[in-house]
Amino acid sequence: MKVKKRFKVGFNIGNAKYVISFHDGKSKHKDGSDFFGIETFRNQKDFEKGQNDLRKKGYIEESINEKLSVDPRKVYGGTGAKQEMVLTAQKGLQKILDLSKKNPSNVFKVSDDNYTNFGPYYVKNGKIAKYTVANPNYDLQNNKVRSLKVPSDVILKFTINESQPFADFPQFPKLSRDQQESLDELFGFAESYQIFNSFNNNPKKFIQTLDDMAKIRKASNKQPKSVSFNKGKKEFVK
Repeated sequence: MKVKKRFKVGFNIGNAKYVISFHDGKSKHKDGSDFFGIETFRNQKDFEKGQNDLRKKGYIEESINEKLSVDPRKVYGGTGAKQEMVLTAQKGLQKILDLSKKNPSNVFKVSDDNYTNFGPYYVKNGKIAKYTVANPNYDLQNNKVRSLKVPSDVILKFTINESQPFADFPQFPKLSRDQQESLDELFGFAESYQIFNSFNNNPKKFIQTLDDMAKIRKASNKQPKSVSFNKGKKEFVK
């Protein structure tokens, strides 16, 4: 069987302006899933060179389809959409669900574009979850919506969640609310691939770090002598 070497691109992830994730067709995680390496770039020129270098080595870029890109800055649908991308009410949601099934590795963030207070929601591979936190894996695991009714006056828009170049990393286990808040804090100061690699290398220690950070937040107003306020982040960032 011919080995498939492939890569994906992403934008504005953590502190990285441009990101390429790539799989050599061989490397695996312990659970058997494909392992993706990561490269980050500061400018468009180096970013394009990185892609061309991979193509010369036989890598193929994975695209979503001819209508979509993985640029999280692009908005699809909305009040100014072209005819083929008008997303209104229930029919509009169905279009998004169909697109998500054609692009199962990507998470769509869906909301209204005409001030009706509808959404936001996450959509992945035909599944819907209510948006409550910045980590889609958490909501897709804990806040699924079985049936979503869209009022007739709602005009929908969606973006592709910027974390998707890392969709092939293993998902976090079910987290408590305090642990999830700690994870959101980590995403605020560390790059995404650092977080996923840290979890993958030592899941038990990573979860303990989340718990330590939660204890620190709860104790921050009291400032007890027994608490080191930089403990969680120092253990995470080497």
